[in-house]
Amino acid sequence: MISDGNKRNTTLVVGAGAAGLSTAYHLLKAGCKVIVLEANDYIGGRIKNLGDDSQHPIELGASLIHDKTQELYAIASNKGMLITKHEKARFIVNGKFIGVIKLLFGLKLSDLFKIRKIFNSLYSYDGKDKPLSYLLTLADVGEIFRKVFSGVYSSSLGTSIENVGVRSLRYSLIGAGLRVEKDIVSIQVKGAFIQLLSEYVEAVSPCVRLGTVVDSIDYQCDFVSVTTKAGEIIIVNEVVVTVPLSI
Repeated sequence: MISDGNKRNTTLVVGAGAAGLSTAYHLLKAGCKVIVLEANDYIGGRIKNLGDDSQHPIELGASLIHDKTQELYAIASNKGMLITKHEKARFIVNGKFIGVIKLLFGLKLSDLFKIRKIFNSLYSYDGKDKPLSYLLTLADVGEIFRKVFSGVYSSSLGTSIENVGVRSLRYSLIGAGLRVEKDIVSIQVKGAFIQLLSEYVEAVSPCVRLGTVVDSIDYQCDFVSVTTKAGEIIIVNEVVVTVPLSI
């Protein structure tokens, strides 16, 4: 089945997570026609929870804001949803909870310098692109730090650190004006995390088609052909892909 009609003046957004919702929202505000295709049966992507959004939900995905330069930080601040005093982050390593303090104090001073070297290398690296895991070869920081480093970056980037380039990540961080010593934070929000995107969800929901998996995207001269797993072909003017790298 081919869906065309007036869609040649339409932008199709793949993914209804935070990035997809934000993209569609701003396109709609600019007067564009938008279609959003989401593979899951819910809106939010990696923002998902159990329970009542207004009470005490159990977050199954995103639950903290880690970057003061993010749009989410500004939204949470404007909504009065920021909680500056929060529980200290804890990681599960080898089946046991390990707090940040224990993680750091369990290391020697020389290990801390090695860790600093790794993060400094991320911001200064300008050679041939290599997997993010390459940074862990620069210093022997031990198994626990390796697992925490891999887990944190794999979770935030949506894919294995083997699939993310050091140079590419460095350019994206610098492009956002992000600096570890100034902007990296761990801030909780009041209520469900998805409430941060309530304005986006309300505006974009009518444009979202849930349970629709994109199988292929074919870029032609003057249009883009998007084929879903169900065999539907959608002809649009532009496509914006916002899904995680692993997809």
